[in-house]
Amino acid sequence: EAEEEDAAAAAAEQRHAAVARAMYEDICAFFGREDGVIDRSDWSRYMRRRARAHADATANFIVVNPSTPAQYFHALRRQALAPHLKPMVVLAPKFLLHHRPCNSPLDDFGPDTRFRAVIADGDEGDNTRVAPRECDGRRAGGVGSSPRSRAEDAKVRRVVMCSGKVFYTLQQARRSKKAAGAVALVRLEQLLPFPHEALAQRLARYPNAELVWCQEEPKNMGFWTFVQPRVLTALRELGGGGGGKGGG
Repeated sequence: EAEEEDAAAAAAEQRHAAVARAMYEDICAFFGREDGVIDRSDWSRYMRRRARAHADATANFIVVNPSTPAQYFHALRRQALAPHLKPMVVLAPKFLLHHRPCNSPLDDFGPDTRFRAVIADGDEGDNTRVAPRECDGRRAGGVGSSPRSRAEDAKVRRVVMCSGKVFYTLQQARRSKKAAGAVALVRLEQLLPFPHEALAQRLARYPNAELVWCQEEPKNMGFWTFVQPRVLTALRELGGGGGGKGGG
């Protein structure tokens, strides 16, 4: 019994050492250095990121709302190849099966493609984008909008976040009003685990824009009550304190 207790204690000590080493390497990777002074705000930002990563790892199921055939394909492929046994809930409606604008080019199914938790105008996976030319290191803008440079991104006055088939209604409205230069669309393709960092990266492109959420359902229904605090968390990563010009 004493030997078993010693073996268990040694194994526990090894696990703790491995966890400590992994956290140290994560800290070095996050701050990009192994020494120096880390102030409280930077440390708080790191701990929020680590807490979200832990929440993502411990999430017991996945919720996706794919808006393109390629996204649906990659979601199923990712689920089939995943090392875990977590169930995946797919919220895509049957309407998109016969909706003509809901299509994907063959390139979006090819090598070096994957499921995208967030899709903004011109991103890889954006099925409304025009010819795939590079613009500031990323794809050009979508149909009905000119390919945006960083300067043009700064001129965007409203970013409309949405999820699912309502995107196509918004895209059509933006095209009819010729508002591609003033309005950007951001699609949430995965709702759980919530893609905080991916969303923050997209929103950072539009520093002068009002942020709104659009859904077909009333405010007390749909995804709004779920995504609101998580969007605010993503905004805090941009230094906006969860503020900005948010709307429902």
